[in-house]
Amino acid sequence: MAGPRISTRATIRQTGIPSGLTFAIFCLLAGCDASPQAAEDLNRAFTADLPDPVVVPAPEPSVGCYADRYTQPAADVTKKVDLLIMTDSSSSLDDERQKVSDGIDAFIRALPVDVDFRIATMLAHGGGSSWAGRIYSKYRTGAAKVLRSDTLTRDQIRSGLRDDLMHVVSDNGSDGGEIGTYSMTRAMDDDRLAESRGLGFFRDDAALAVIFISDENDICAMFPAGYTPVPDPQGSEARAKSLYCTRTAPAHTANGVVITPSYTEHISAESVVRKLQDLQGGRPLVVSAIAYTDKVNYPHVGENEYGYGWLDMVELANGVKVEMTDASYDSGLNQIGALTAVKLSLNKEFALTHRGIDASTISAKVDGQPVTFTYIPELNQVSLDSLGSALSTVDLAYCDPRPEPSPSPSPAPSPTPTGVAGVDNLCSSGAFVPKASLVAGISIDPAEGSSATILSGLGAMGITPIQYTDAEIAGGKPMADGVTVLVLSRKVVVSPVNAAYVAGIRSFVAGGGSLLAEYDGAAMLFDRYDGLNVSFTGHFSPSVGLFSGNVAGGGLLLPLSFSSAFVIDTGHPIMMGVPTTLSTGLRAAFAVTDYPSTWLAPLATFSASGSTGSIPAGTFPAVLAGRCGGGRVALFPMNHFSVLSNAGVATMVQNAFDWLIGQ
Repeated sequence: MAGPRISTRATIRQTGIPSGLTFAIFCLLAGCDASPQAAEDLNRAFTADLPDPVVVPAPEPSVGCYADRYTQPAADVTKKVDLLIMTDSSSSLDDERQKVSDGIDAFIRALPVDVDFRIATMLAHGGGSSWAGRIYSKYRTGAAKVLRSDTLTRDQIRSGLRDDLMHVVSDNGSDGGEIGTYSMTRAMDDDRLAESRGLGFFRDDAALAVIFISDENDICAMFPAGYTPVPDPQGSEARAKSLYCTRTAPAHTANGVVITPSYTEHISAESVVRKLQDLQGGRPLVVSAIAYTDKVNYPHVGENEYGYGWLDMVELANGVKVEMTDASYDSGLNQIGALTAVKLSLNKEFALTHRGIDASTISAKVDGQPVTFTYIPELNQVSLDSLGSALSTVDLAYCDPRPEPSPSPSPAPSPTPTGVAGVDNLCSSGAFVPKASLVAGISIDPAEGSSATILSGLGAMGITPIQYTDAEIAGGKPMADGVTVLVLSRKVVVSPVNAAYVAGIRSFVAGGGSLLAEYDGAAMLFDRYDGLNVSFTGHFSPSVGLFSGNVAGGGLLLPLSFSSAFVIDTGHPIMMGVPTTLSTGLRAAFAVTDYPSTWLAPLATFSASGSTGSIPAGTFPAVLAGRCGGGRVALFPMNHFSVLSNAGVATMVQNAFDWLIGQ
């Protein structure tokens, strides 16, 4: 039997989508007449006409050998699609809105009769407009604003969409209506969302596709260093940015119970995508844009600009960028269709349940047929080259190494050097000192939207940490209060910290305290930041820098199938009783590479493809654990704290607190 390839590189997961669906929403927006074969493919895609899974007998390993069995996930198919078109309402966009509305005709004639789709239009208006976050129609009122395939003829839908897109109203308060991030944020406030759902849109069992259309950047966009926006002679963009891009977000309630209290919200591409993602839960979501996608080659007339803000949302949400200057939007809109209504995600990496095995004995089969693979010894994972299909059976077989002859006596080991490569002396010196009890503190930015959820989740676990300001951290108050575990979370999402704060964190560590660092808190503990999401550029200077390592990304991992954490060390105390896959709500992450893996043990990983926005392709740690001076550190580069309501995540976090104090 040929041995596996052994790789030291991280690998990725892949997705497969039925090819017939590629035809679907492409036609919805681009316009085409379906051939009989294409229509048959489309019907088959929406009805999930998938073959029955192959039944394979369970393997029976011999003594000293093992057999791990996995099953690929089933297809998640929806026959309901809500399509929201969020359009810049300035007059410079008339031609592009015409192209979109004209492209609807042929698809409507070709859609299968059992696909329930709804189309709504929204205007990119600011807070001074009554249309911000509200479904728009100039000529229709009430529920008729939503174009529904179950109540309207195809001619009526076609005509209604054209009316909506070609007869918009302007918003002088946002330079004609160029603040889609605000309007989309407003649409997800409790009052506006209830209104839209009362009209039959944003259904809680439908896929959602959002398409932004604009020939300028979004007014709330964050620009890279050195970029100068096109001048706005009227100055209305600057006024709108000041008025609407930071707001007091209303409380979110459910059944009369406050889930998230009111807070100061900084509207950004990331905040909008996060809210859309929370709205959809596990249902399919595609965020795309028709904009100028080339930073150099676009019409340099009027106020035309590269689509900052709009395109940032697309990158974060793994959507599709459609070039506005294209004569036809067919190619890009084809991809939007492929991502919207069917989600079929197949696993590529599989963890072996036993360690210390003989890699040359590994074999892999999918549905009983041998497949080639790569073994990744650092992660004790097998990465398959052939994935099978929905519900395919994956069998991995392998054995213990054969006993080796007794080695001859070895010379005495050399003295251990005082320094450890990649580890600050602050961490590598001394020895862990168990703590008498858990006294938790937390450093968190109350202006970041997830802070209330995190504090509530910790409280539900019986952990109520003392909250510290940056000045109190700098002044050493946590150590004076007897804090044994300091939680770092959501500190640089909105703005950077200063050198005094960093010195305070290092002083806490020097005093023997332990750190539980999550998301950007975990990223703060490394020393390099190449490839960050543009939203975080400059926010990690200075960094705490306890460990060498490069941090990249910091955005959302979509679709959600790419947002799971996979436990690779089930024997570590932090992972005791934790499911081997954590996939509920884990949607954002920083990718850490080149870290000292002999000191910081990877306990769980996550994988990303090259199409997940700001996260680079590869497999990266989702949980790291190690010693630091007289304390310990547990690092969660994924945003586990936002989903503490998940039993598996709560168990892991509780375990981490116990391990950090030595219980």
